[in-house]
Amino acid sequence: MKKAKEIEFDLLENGLDFIENSLKPILESQNEHELKYSVLHISAGTELILKEILKTEHWSLIFENVNKANYMHLRTGEFESASYETIISRLENIADISISGSAQKYIRELRKKRNRIEHFAFKEIDVAIKSTVSKVLSHIIEIIKDNLDIKQYSARSQDLYKNILKKSAKFNEFTTLTKAKLAKDLEILKDEKVRILDCPECLQHTFPLDGNLRCLFCGYSDKPDNVAFYYTENILDISHYATVKDGDIFPVVNCPECKTESLVGIMDSYICFSCLAEWDREDLRYCDWCSQLYPESDDDFGMCDDCKEYQIYRHRKD
Repeated sequence: MKKAKEIEFDLLENGLDFIENSLKPILESQNEHELKYSVLHISAGTELILKEILKTEHWSLIFENVNKANYMHLRTGEFESASYETIISRLENIADISISGSAQKYIRELRKKRNRIEHFAFKEIDVAIKSTVSKVLSHIIEIIKDNLDIKQYSARSQDLYKNILKKSAKFNEFTTLTKAKLAKDLEILKDEKVRILDCPECLQHTFPLDGNLRCLFCGYSDKPDNVAFYYTENILDISHYATVKDGDIFPVVNCPECKTESLVGIMDSYICFSCLAEWDREDLRYCDWCSQLYPESDDDFGMCDDCKEYQIYRHRKD
């Protein structure tokens, strides 16, 4: 009888193994089943690596509740592990390790794709997945370089890391070649004064703000209000859930021009994804009565046109 073999991975090795084995299907496979599990695995692997970095500060920090940290439970795995947001908070506030805003944004986007797969349905654009993974990989590699001495880990961990570096280069090559093919089209659009934005799906700077609302890189397209919503969530990194939970207003509002809920503040401008109207930020203000944005004038009395008309109608009726 063949002797049972004990399988053991340390935290880093486990994370690297998840990532390394997930990359080939994303690069090469057309199988939706394989692609689905690849997204789940690379997201899990990324969190495990962040936990290993946190563990170098102290092992108790990877428990969600530090007061319940128990070394025996750590060895058996019988504990509630720290959530992603808890990990990031402790890395920054306890371990004094800075994870860049850019890295956090791309990792969160990967987690959103994972959550959609786990809790809803699998409907993802393969090119967008490759783009997101490419960005996450570049940041994870930098995070490992800056915070872990890979030579101090197992030979297996070192081999996995080397393989990830090789496959990362293929992702970068894919992104570079695809963007090179689009360079001429992007240049024509710029000559035509069409504004180019980051795509809410693949995060590449290849989304023309024109009547088509279709990303040149991954083909993502949607209704204007949905594009505005996902642009705010994925590019501006403003969570609708967190905003509403905190009692604030999610910053996608009605456009003063076309009245659709597709207006977003982007840098120094307000831009409508529906009618494509654009204003400088100082040219719009919130109505004191209905809290909608409207073009400011010297005699508006803090009211948009709709509220002024309503007040006039009300006074005439009285």
